[in-house]
Amino acid sequence: MRPAHDEGEYEGGEFKYVASDQPVLDYSGVTGDWRFLPPVLVYRLRELPALIEHSVRIVNETFAEDNPTDPTEGLFARQYQSARLGLKALFLALRLRRMCSMPPSRMVTGRFSAGASLWRVWRSHRHTLWLETLAYRRQPVPGSPANSISADTHTLPEGFEI
Repeated sequence: MRPAHDEGEYEGGEFKYVASDQPVLDYSGVTGDWRFLPPVLVYRLRELPALIEHSVRIVNETFAEDNPTDPTEGLFARQYQSARLGLKALFLALRLRRMCSMPPSRMVTGRFSAGASLWRVWRSHRHTLWLETLAYRRQPVPGSPANSISADTHTLPEGFEI
């Protein structure tokens, strides 16, 4: 959860480093017979390390292309990817707990729970990405005025601005 809220460490107004390490997913302590779980759930559990590796690659590429003194895009990508993967892991854990007749976790109850916190970060970042996509789509295409989207045909919901 910490990388989803990481704003980085700054010294003298200049970015120095990210403040939290990426958590490591380790199934070595898990006991039991995985054959009794539904194949889709096992697939999602086994897919998670690959998704983590992919998101780390996305974040590293974004940091490499970003301004080294103020990597806002890199931090944004890291927060978004961390929140997205944290929610996936949390939903998988909830499904496993329910299937094994375990009591629900406190990680999802309450305003200040890990689930609520990750959800807020993810929703905020999705909203920002949506606004960026709308702004990009409204840009005129050079040499092709017929293909450009006019501001008259697509309006934002009330309360949203670009």
